[in-house]
Amino acid sequence: MKLAAGRLRMLDQMAVMVIRVMRRQGKGIREIARELAACRP
Repeated sequence: MKLAAGRLRMLDQMAVMVIRVMRRQGKGIREIARELAACRP
């Protein structure tokens, strides 16, 4: 369980970084959500 939680936390941090970069590029929330969905298996 702990391993899975750690992995989820890492994914969350990556998602936050991706969102920040995309927001800086002026992308909308919907575009970001689409990209994140594409990244996840």
